[in-house]
Amino acid sequence: MQIVRLGCCQSPGVQQLRPEPDPEGLFTGHAVVADKAQGGKGCSDQDAQPGDSLRPHLAAQSKIHAHRRQNCHSRWSILKKFLVADEEDPKSENDFGKNVIPALLNSGHKLWAYDFEGYWKDVGTIDSLWEANMDLLGKEPAFQIRGDEKRKIYARNNAHPSSYVDAGAVIRNSFIAEGSEIYGTVRHSIISTGCKIGAGALVEDSVIMPGVTIEPNAIVRHAILGEDSIIRRGAVVGGTFAKNEKRKISVTAKSTEIAANDVLQPGEMR
Repeated sequence: MQIVRLGCCQSPGVQQLRPEPDPEGLFTGHAVVADKAQGGKGCSDQDAQPGDSLRPHLAAQSKIHAHRRQNCHSRWSILKKFLVADEEDPKSENDFGKNVIPALLNSGHKLWAYDFEGYWKDVGTIDSLWEANMDLLGKEPAFQIRGDEKRKIYARNNAHPSSYVDAGAVIRNSFIAEGSEIYGTVRHSIISTGCKIGAGALVEDSVIMPGVTIEPNAIVRHAILGEDSIIRRGAVVGGTFAKNEKRKISVTAKSTEIAANDVLQPGEMR
């Protein structure tokens, strides 16, 4: 039998693992564990006895994982220190590119960058947050999380029943998360968990956070509605824009209530 791979061979601490047959049928192998800072000189398990064939490998693997954990903890401690200092600096814009990374470099820390070819968007503004959500929509979206290669979503998962879509509801080019009830019309929008869209209501080009209630005959266009907001019957939030006109995204904070027949103008926040 042979060992083809053992442990984290991609680690800088493991240069190679050459499989070798064991005449007694035990797992064995020749692993060279080296510190590149010492010119690649390391220790070998060539002299291991068949009965102890796994022990050097497991010991080396254990040391590698311990070293990795120590490095991760050390790096996080440094980053945490600079993040806290940045938060306490009244002159800081609290931005990684403008403040945190320059502070790390100016303090003599080494930083490495790598090319990233996947989807990325800076969501530091209301407009970019809205755009990032809209990038999920369409047959060929800018950020594809559907299709044959489904993407994992690393976020909080709520256990809700499937959403209910009423016979009179209309849904076009939208995401409807679980636990929602749709009685009205939803077009080109993101509907989060546990939302309720009343009969005769219209939601268009909008991002609806969890737990939002939009009562019958309310209209929501080009908006981001905060968690647990309530849009009362007949209220109007946001508006429409011509193709070349600058969009103004209307926003409600968490648990905001827009009264019946009230109007939240395009770009207005409440």
